[in-house]
Amino acid sequence: MTSRFRVFCAALLLLLGGCAGPVAEVTTIPAEEAAWRAIAPRLPGMPVGEIEQCAGPPRGISPAPGATTLLYRSQDLKNYCQVALLVRDGRVLSVTADYAAPEFLYLRDGSNYCGRIFQQCLR
Repeated sequence: MTSRFRVFCAALLLLLGGCAGPVAEVTTIPAEEAAWRAIAPRLPGMPVGEIEQCAGPPRGISPAPGATTLLYRSQDLKNYCQVALLVRDGRVLSVTADYAAPEFLYLRDGSNYCGRIFQQCLR
């Protein structure tokens, strides 16, 4: 094999694998996705103090009519999860989540980023 061919093959592998390539966190993805599926239905009704203890403070707070919205976000590159918790009287009323994982082919949908935010809330 010529060295040019080896360089070409290496470049092709990098392109096919994505810029970042496989990362050590790949093994945590199933647990993070499972954490999101488990915690999402439990968030409505939870006290805000309990959520802040396990998930940390929100990244943003914005007023809503008769309530407050707490924003939580986890992101790397273009992969992300943003969760908005509508809160009234210190308890979560509703949850909306927006997530995507366009950077890595081995991620199903990006919900693992939501799981990263709230994984400690399951303990």
